[in-house]
Amino acid sequence: MNNRIQIKALNLFLAVILIVGQVFFALPSIVFANSGESAIVGIKVVDKEGGFLTDTTIESTVGETALELLKRAVGEENVGLASSAWGDYLVSIQGVAAEGTYYWSFLVNGEMAQVGVGSYEIQDGDQLEFKYVSWSTKANVKVSGKNGAELTNMEVDITRGETALEVLKRAAGEENVGIESSAWGDYVVSIHGVVAEGTYYWSFLVNGEMAQVGAGSYAVDYGDQLEFKYISWDTGDGEDPTDPDDGDRHQREEPTSYDLAKLRRLKKSSLM
Repeated sequence: MNNRIQIKALNLFLAVILIVGQVFFALPSIVFANSGESAIVGIKVVDKEGGFLTDTTIESTVGETALELLKRAVGEENVGLASSAWGDYLVSIQGVAAEGTYYWSFLVNGEMAQVGVGSYEIQDGDQLEFKYVSWSTKANVKVSGKNGAELTNMEVDITRGETALEVLKRAAGEENVGIESSAWGDYVVSIHGVVAEGTYYWSFLVNGEMAQVGAGSYAVDYGDQLEFKYISWDTGDGEDPTDPDDGDRHQREEPTSYDLAKLRRLKKSSLM
């Protein structure tokens, strides 16, 4: 009787060992069954306008990283990387660098990747997409009166491509923006009741630089810093320090506030 019990217990023990062994040794074949097999992967690189810088299909091997495939698709020299505590990340593709509010996002099959481009191991049929996008959908509008008095300073939700003049009207209130027309288009003559007169005019700057077109022509981009400053062209020394570089002014679509202020000044002097 005891011998039978011992034999049954031994058989049961051996059966359990056999089952556990089969599961344990089968796991690697389940997880890595496709590793090393061929894969067809689509790769797209999309600029801020939604145009394709690259749109191709690559034959690869399951287990390769998305970064390796990107380098093959556009050329290793066209992929810029930077290092961080979390690993390498993309800073440029095909000469388009991450700057301001823009960065290179990484999507897999239409969804934001949960790991970095250097960690994601591709699978057959994957669609990889690298999109140049902004983390902000806003622009900042600042209006400075005489002596730098702050009249408006706020962030405004924008649609890419709308004009700086449209954004200014939303920030300051359309009723607070005075416009006049010229042969070159509309231009700003007053903001918040502060009127361009005498030697003073409303200058228009984008990201700290004098705009090369008027506010009615400048297409605003995400993250832009728009500034309208009430300044004088006359500093008392005969110089016009606010005059921007005149090198390519003849190529502009319309005059800036500076141009129009100068035209009014010349018109007045011709009537005297």
